[in-house]
This record gives sequence, C-alpha cells and structure tokens, in this order.
Amino acid sequence: IYSGTQCAGVFVSSDKGVNWTGINEGLKFSTVLSLAVNPITGSLFAGTDCAGIYRSKDRGESWTHVGLPGSLIRNFIATTNGDLFTSAGYRSSDDGETWQRFSYTGFSSFAIHPNGDMYGGGGYIQVCGFNICDFGDIFRSSDGGSSWQSVADKLDDYVVALAISPSGRVFAGTSEGIFRNFAEFWHKISPNNTRSLFVDPATNAVFAGTSGGIWRSLNEGENWDYVHASNFVWSFAKDLDGNILAGTQTEGVLESSDNGATWVSLSSGLQKMDVRALAVDPNTGQLFAGLANGSVFKSMNPTTAVQEITGVLPNDFALEQNYPNPFNPSTVIRFQLPVSSEVKLTIYNLTGQLVRTLVDAQKSAGRHEVVWDGRSDAG
Repeated sequence: IYSGTQCAGVFVSSDKGVNWTGINEGLKFSTVLSLAVNPITGSLFAGTDCAGIYRSKDRGESWTHVGLPGSLIRNFIATTNGDLFTSAGYRSSDDGETWQRFSYTGFSSFAIHPNGDMYGGGGYIQVCGFNICDFGDIFRSSDGGSSWQSVADKLDDYVVALAISPSGRVFAGTSEGIFRNFAEFWHKISPNNTRSLFVDPATNAVFAGTSGGIWRSLNEGENWDYVHASNFVWSFAKDLDGNILAGTQTEGVLESSDNGATWVSLSSGLQKMDVRALAVDPNTGQLFAGLANGSVFKSMNPTTAVQEITGVLPNDFALEQNYPNPFNPSTVIRFQLPVSSEVKLTIYNLTGQLVRTLVDAQKSAGRHEVVWDGRSDAG
C-alpha cells in the first residue's frame, strides 16, 4: 500500500498498513508562507509549506534549517522580548535553536493586542448531519503564550488572518468574511474570501487582502472601499517610511504611500510574482519577500532611515557628495556630525520645490549615511 502525504512525501506499507516506511523523504514542498525578524537578534526566519523553519543570521545571505521538518508554518509572531511563536504550535526563546510545543491545536494567524495579549486564530472540522463543516476559533493568551483560552468559537470558517486596531478592536479574516468583536460578541462584516489583514496604527485604517484585491476601511470596519483590483493578496507589512506594502499572487509586491488610496508595483527583479510573505527588518528597514517558488528576495536598498557608520568621531560638520551620481535606482548620501545635533536632510528639484524629506530628527555624533531611492514624499 502506498500513501501520499501533504508534507512528508510518499510512504509504503507491506503489512497491510501496520508499519510504514518513507521512500522519498526529500520530497517536500518549499513554498515560503511566512517571514519574521527577531527584534532582539535581527535573525530572519522563513516558515515553509512542509519543510519547516529556516533561519538566516546574515540578512538572507545564507540559511540554516532550525527545526520542525515536515511542518506547515503558515504564520509567525515575534514578540518584543525575542520569543518566536509558530502556527504549528511551537515557540522558541533562544533565537530558533530549540522549539517547545505551546499548543496542540496550532494557529493559522497571530496578532498582538495593544495591552500585550496575544491572539491566535485557527479552526477545526466537525460532522454536521451528513456534511462536514468548517469552523473558526480564536484564542487569547495573557501570560506570554504559556496558556490560552477561547474567546470565539464556531465562526463560519478557519481564521486565516488576524489584526487588532489601536483601540483594541479585533478583526478576524475567513473565507466567509471578516468577523469583528464587540466585547465578547462577534459579528460578520464584508468583504468575503479574506486572506490577510492589517491595521495601520498611525491612521487606524484597516486593510483586507482578498481573492479579488485590496479593501480598506477608515472607520474600523463600518464601511469598506475597494481600493485595488488584483488576484489573491496574501500579506501586508509597513516599512520604516510609513508606506503600506502588500504581497500578491500575480503583481508581486505593491506599495502605497497615501494610506492605501493608490498602489504601485515594487516588483522589479523578482523572479516570480506570487509573494506569500513580507517582513521588514526593524533595524535596517530592508524588505524581505517570501515567494511561492520557495525563494526569499530582499530589496536592493534599505529604507531611507539613517545608518550610523562606526569609527572615530569627526571634527567638523560635513555633507558629502551623493554616490553614485547619476544613479539608478538609488544613491547614498553621507554626512558627519562632531556633536549630537538636530538634522534635517531634504531633496529639492532644480526649481526649488521640495521633493523628499529624508531625515528630520535628532542624530548622534558620528558619521551617517542615508539611501535615497529616487522617489518623492508622495511615492
């Protein structure tokens, strides 16, 4: 008897199913379904479809398999103290060196409440008369993931996406629609067939990625606008410049610099357009994209956030010539400060019009550099 499995390849039994032997252990899918950056160590983690978890300590230059072979890692959540939780129900407190089970049910999605509570969404199958029914459920942990209690049960379908607004309103995305909580009660709102959710804490705008594109609500889900037509929108992220990013099935990575009203492509250089996962390095601002073909791409340029260059403190204030010049697609601008100072670095066109504000903040003494990608403040 031969058996084909979802994650572990093909097995054979010669004793009527009593014992099974894997005959092609290396046959695994490797779609990158999730990405996360440890905010403490800076390590990048990639969760795959059936191949477990890979880790990179050099921003994606090299990768090491760190656990859970054969597991389906749909989602990660990285807490501010560096703990990493996976949708397979395992957590790591040592940067992925070891993994301990925290849940036997597993979750398809995660979110963190403003009060620090963690939420996990999932689902289960139940016999309904002569049919099989899918239900969704949501659990909450108030002790850092050590214990979980149910806060929603028997939603219409698996909870594949979670997002929480600054006011604490929880949004749960399913194929049947989005559920929103009022205290302990839940009710369903549009749009249907949701695959990803994101709440921008700066504007309180709610974004829903669906099988047909991107929807946006500016009043916590009361009303929705269809802002971009596309195929499946799998993931959202926000870069250090405040731009909203979306990973799509057919358009690669999209970016919006106007709170989701319009979207432009950032997909130059991607080998495939089916982007399943996005992550932004909180230290460098570099964007990582996980693709359905099993590869991870990173943006050529970090964010326009300033990078400090180590070395001896300079004696004078100085602004250097940008390099390269001319440039395509980006250029580096370096400056030095003998003492900690308020810095404002701006780009103007030949007629004196403001194009882009790159820096407007207090900066420490030393040498600094900023990367400009050629875009204006409007994107």
